[in-house]
Amino acid sequence: KLRAHYRKQQCLYCSVSGSRKLIIICKSYLSELMDSGSEYGDFSDYEDEGDGLPNGLAMHSMVTEPERDIYSSFQKRECFQFVPRANSPRICCCNRSAAWHASKAAAAAAVTDITDASADTLSRTARLPKRWTVDGCTATTRTDAYGVLRFENFEFTRLGQNAKYIRLDCLNSRPNLLWKLLTKTWRIPEPELIVSVTGGAKKMRPMSDKIIKKLRQGIINIATKTNVDRDWRFQPWHKQACREAIRDYQLAGGSERDVVLIGVCPWAPCATKNDLPVSTYRNPDNTAPVKGQAVLEPHHTHFLLCDDGTESMFGAEIDFRASFEKKVAEQMVRRRSRGDGSDLRSVTPCVHLIIEGGRKDVQAALVSVETGSPVVVVKGSGRAANVIAYICENTELERYEIEAITEEHFSSEFEPNSSEMRSLVDWLMKLAEPDYQRMLNVYDAESMDPNEQLDRVILTTFLRQTSLSVVTQLNMAMAWNRPDLAAQEIFSSERKAKWEQLTGRDLEYSMLRALARNQTEFVSLLFDHGINIGTLLNLETLAGLYSSLINKPDPQMMRLREQLDYLSSPLSSWLMTESKTVGYATHNESQTAYQERLLRAVGLYVSAKSGGVLRSPYPRRDRSSYQAEDLLIWSIVVQRTDMARIIWRQTSDTIASALVSAMMLRNMKSLAESEGSLEASAQLGAAADSFEGLAAGVLATCYAQDKQKTLDTLVRRLPVWDGQTLLTLADQG
Repeated sequence: KLRAHYRKQQCLYCSVSGSRKLIIICKSYLSELMDSGSEYGDFSDYEDEGDGLPNGLAMHSMVTEPERDIYSSFQKRECFQFVPRANSPRICCCNRSAAWHASKAAAAAAVTDITDASADTLSRTARLPKRWTVDGCTATTRTDAYGVLRFENFEFTRLGQNAKYIRLDCLNSRPNLLWKLLTKTWRIPEPELIVSVTGGAKKMRPMSDKIIKKLRQGIINIATKTNVDRDWRFQPWHKQACREAIRDYQLAGGSERDVVLIGVCPWAPCATKNDLPVSTYRNPDNTAPVKGQAVLEPHHTHFLLCDDGTESMFGAEIDFRASFEKKVAEQMVRRRSRGDGSDLRSVTPCVHLIIEGGRKDVQAALVSVETGSPVVVVKGSGRAANVIAYICENTELERYEIEAITEEHFSSEFEPNSSEMRSLVDWLMKLAEPDYQRMLNVYDAESMDPNEQLDRVILTTFLRQTSLSVVTQLNMAMAWNRPDLAAQEIFSSERKAKWEQLTGRDLEYSMLRALARNQTEFVSLLFDHGINIGTLLNLETLAGLYSSLINKPDPQMMRLREQLDYLSSPLSSWLMTESKTVGYATHNESQTAYQERLLRAVGLYVSAKSGGVLRSPYPRRDRSSYQAEDLLIWSIVVQRTDMARIIWRQTSDTIASALVSAMMLRNMKSLAESEGSLEASAQLGAAADSFEGLAAGVLATCYAQDKQKTLDTLVRRLPVWDGQTLLTLADQG
């Protein structure tokens, strides 16, 4: 039957929804034939049921259920109405020829038998709209480009570097389906930060090496020197300093999983796009593409190819990218456990970074501001960025002034009175309005000021956005480890009414995060703004602080685990086993039981390092019994001495707390010395001397103010420290 109906055939069997389907290639198009009941089916009365796989699908390969879902969920666009250009009547406004439209009409006639294939397409243009629009003159069909690219023959490309891609409709792609594709199908971790980068299409050659170096360093700082765990970047596909910075970072040994680099590109100008359904994408001899085309740049992890039905035309991705970034930010309401069963929620921040750029980048900046995303422009990078920076630095500009600066930077591209130049000035006039200027920020790449750093400018942009909650802003400042900006922008006197709305739970979560990350300045800042240790610490949070660190693979924590395991005998080896799954109980014990056993081992360690002066203080069940002294002990046990000095100020008796700290540190120094860890021994000894000096300093101050009270203090028993006195603690130390 196949030979009777078709000259050439290849088949593909795939199991979809429990039924068998046969895929047939017939000369120039692919048809999907349903099994009609017989062994091969009756193909003479074939009808396309609209459930077919796309043209160009590789034969003799298994189509999985997830892949079939992708093909059924995402569409491509093609022009179906020929609307001639005013200056070129045989070229459609979609930039395709009349012959192409005629061939499409003939192919449609051959398949559907709706119209005569020989009909003249141009003769029917009188019935078509005079103005070409994407929505009115294009139609969607199932996407035909989805898979994984393997880049080869590219300079500085890792061997076997791959990138996932999909061709999708730029108008009606549903954000929830795209979100599912990114996070479920492609398994991209949910982001804590979104940086959208545009511009630099010409590799920014006019820029000085100094500016390019500063840009690269700033971007690498964002990627590597902050505590942002997951970072998404939406970018165009061509080369520029941002991609080169990520390349340098990867070649230097950075993990390619640290930064997700998503290329948001128009499908129309993508060079060799007809080859994308295959799995290997080769750079054609590393030569520049022809005019109106661009080559996919290999240092991306993913590509979203936005199709508006045109050919070799740019700009399809601008509105799509802005709307999708907004949807991601809105959907990504971060949920983090506070430790008491409740959640902390904050919105994922998104910023638009413009480096150099042209007319379309000005439009993209306007769209970003209108959708609520702040914009940072790199002054000194050229063209669009310089013009927007000029607008930001000079308020109340007249139209003729904006026209003058625009012509200065774009005169080589557009005529002064052209429609492109007029629309460009209109966009810039809009950005010059006060409501829009509040969303614009300038990074001066030529500045000699050491504080003028790209990561600082971007973070300041977030912290000044009134639309973001204080919780979100505080989380961002902590993620970027910028306590100076947090104090300046969040906890300023001008914003007191807003940050005072922070609940105790919000501050507690931030404090636990700062303690775990060893952010001493943030701990000090939060202490200054009313954190209550009595409500912060309990069995769960204190055990969580210990377990989050003893599981680390560094030698210091490994030695601590061994000592805790030894001291906790006859519970021998439980800690070593539990530390592999920190924070979780074994199958036969509860979470509380694990936490109690962990703190019991810590208590034995504290007793040993105090020379037996102090008894084991743990575990305690009463929440109110945990105090700043417990947090001080934690910082000493895990050898975070800088953090210990911050916490020491919060204790009820600073002299006693300093003496206990010095005593424990000296015993820890002796152990490190016996093990041959000379560097650790020296550090612990210096820290012990420092705490002893703190105790002596406080005692001298008290003695200068009131001698008798100071003498009484020396012999007063201290319930917090097991009934010891200052004299006995000093003697044992």
